[in-house]
Amino acid sequence: MTQLFPLVSLIIRSRNDVRDIALNLDALAHQTYPHVELLFADCESTDGTDDVIRQYADDAHIVKIPPESYKPGPVLNRMVKLAKGEIVVFHNSDCIPLDSHYLANLVAPLISKTADATFANQHPRCDAEFWVRKDYERAFGDGSISKHWPNFFSLVSSAFVRQTLLDFPFSETLQYSEDVDWAFHARARGQHIVYVPDAHVTHSHNYTISEIRKRFWNEGVADFYIYGKVPTFWRGFLIPTLIETVRDAVYACRRSHPFKFLSMIRPRWTQRWNAYCGNRFAAEKGAGQ
Repeated sequence: MTQLFPLVSLIIRSRNDVRDIALNLDALAHQTYPHVELLFADCESTDGTDDVIRQYADDAHIVKIPPESYKPGPVLNRMVKLAKGEIVVFHNSDCIPLDSHYLANLVAPLISKTADATFANQHPRCDAEFWVRKDYERAFGDGSISKHWPNFFSLVSSAFVRQTLLDFPFSETLQYSEDVDWAFHARARGQHIVYVPDAHVTHSHNYTISEIRKRFWNEGVADFYIYGKVPTFWRGFLIPTLIETVRDAVYACRRSHPFKFLSMIRPRWTQRWNAYCGNRFAAEKGAGQ
């Protein structure tokens, strides 16, 4: 880096997020980090999100993306090319910083050259469903559990050395899990990705059962194209699902809500089954080509 506080290009993707984006941008405006440019990729919002964005940026810093042509990789790579900063931060429009030091903490390992990419500590929303809360607490928190997961990464709130993304852009073929794909290949290249537990944001989703089916089926498809593995029923679905169900039960009991475990069963098994089915579908489709 060429200076103590290099310019950070903070890229926000949005679509009809008026409920959260005003809170988000207000929190970002009160960050202690001094040199930031805001760039927006808005998927033609119709709920007033655009009016909020224009309070913080002019046309030169706003890219409009047609919803029917949206694919994450091309959008991300386009925004990186537009960025002026030495550091690029991706920050979802519904991801709200919880203190004024979030951004400074997130980019610190990049400035000190101890990382090529970082990602933040995501806290579940106050209204997060019980199973969602459990997953976020296990994945993030102090990082003691997820540090053993070889490919854990989240683009929701993340930072990169811009040149790294110019040299190694995101896949432009995947519709889901482009962040996992990038991290998988980055680690294989020997690049260092750091989780920053002191970079606090709030972010979570209470998906409906139909939304869970769609999301995790597509993530299962992406997993095959990333890893090239064909899962068996036992190792790809039943055993890991039973293990996670036991973890859900233990979580509920330890928090003195044993009956809430019942509410966790359907979304958990829906999640796991559809990820498995998506993976198998992609494998069979690949074998038929």
